Amino acid sequence: MRAAENLGRFTPRELALLNQLWPLVSLQVNLFLPQQKLLSKTRHGAKVTKRHDTATTPHHRLERDHSDLLDPHDQARLAALHHDTDLVELKHRISDIQGNLLELARRRGTIQRRAKTNHIYLSRKKLDKPKRASSDESTKHTKRAS
Repeated sequence: MRAAENLGRFTPRELALLNQLWPLVSLQVNLFLPQQKLLSKTRHGAKVTKRHDTATTPHHRLERDHSDLLDPHDQARLAALHHDTDLVELKHRISDIQGNLLELARRRGTIQRRAKTNHIYLSRKKLDKPKRASSDESTKHTKRAS
């Protein structure tokens, strides 16, 4: 198989790292990262007004708004999971796995440097900068001969 055909696929080692990463990211997002929910969106002509609730984590929103749906055993497990999870250690583990994934991708040659954001590229070819108008061609009004 040619290298170009393999760009969008993961090796077994990368897949194993991703399978370790996804549950950790899920824990971080659901237990520690506050999110705002959209409450309403109204349009008055071209102006759109959005109202959001206060930012809270999905874990706290579940306890606050849907505690009647939770089994007491599950509620206790969630509380223990939140209490026992060390955010700093979690972030370090996520960062380590992401670093390993990047290193594996670099070895395969699938990571390319991004183009500089202040240059314009079309079909990977740099375009010339647009020329400025001279002072004679500027937007100043010239007097017409009558």
